[in-house]
Amino acid sequence: AELKCQARGPNLNTTWFKDGEKPARHLGDVRIKGATLKMENLVPTDSGNYTCVVNNAHGSINHTYVLEVIEHIPSRPIFTKHLENLTVTRGSTVRFEVDTWTENTLVPFLVWKKDLPISWSNSDSRDPSHIIIDMKILEDALNGKEGGNITSTEDRQVVVLTNVTENDAGWCTCIAANSLGTSSSTAYLNVTEDAESHAILILGVVLLSVMVIASIMASFVWKKWQKEKRRAIDLERAKEDTTQQWI
Repeated sequence: AELKCQARGPNLNTTWFKDGEKPARHLGDVRIKGATLKMENLVPTDSGNYTCVVNNAHGSINHTYVLEVIEHIPSRPIFTKHLENLTVTRGSTVRFEVDTWTENTLVPFLVWKKDLPISWSNSDSRDPSHIIIDMKILEDALNGKEGGNITSTEDRQVVVLTNVTENDAGWCTCIAANSLGTSSSTAYLNVTEDAESHAILILGVVLLSVMVIASIMASFVWKKWQKEKRRAIDLERAKEDTTQQWI
């Protein structure tokens, strides 16, 4: 830990205290150089309130740091930032990102998978936080036996998908594992048509419908005209026959 007591003014005098007394350690030294206090290889007994008092002929000011040193607590990976469901248009760039707690535990190994079998802890909710993936499935996924692979960036906590299509839609899962266990975070990627393509599709359907209706009406009118024409011809022939009989 390196604690700095930054102050300005003429002829400053800086004094450090730990919990109101001169800083001292059971293990290791407290090094004070100018306005900076430094300690290495911290242990829990180094926790406390470190106060720097700065004074000169014109007055005195102080500032207190609260230092907390915790033991190494080994545990399975803990997600501090989970995946969230996303809906994007086709051709977009998608960024999935997680964060894992690494301050006081073993650094996890991360793997990204697509469309792993899931279940829900709450059947009435589709919140990603209620997703459950069987531990056997997670183990198989880590060994490449389950789910499709998703390639992460150099930062294994981040996945970037460019120019997405409907084939990219589905469940995306980040699996974090260490020697003490496995954790996962899952979210759904939904890929839709963009508004322009959707409008063109609707316009095409409308035009096709108009053409079909026009074709049906034209066929109806043509057949009716043909029928009237045949009727007129039949009437004309009937008149001629009647005239010849009269003659």
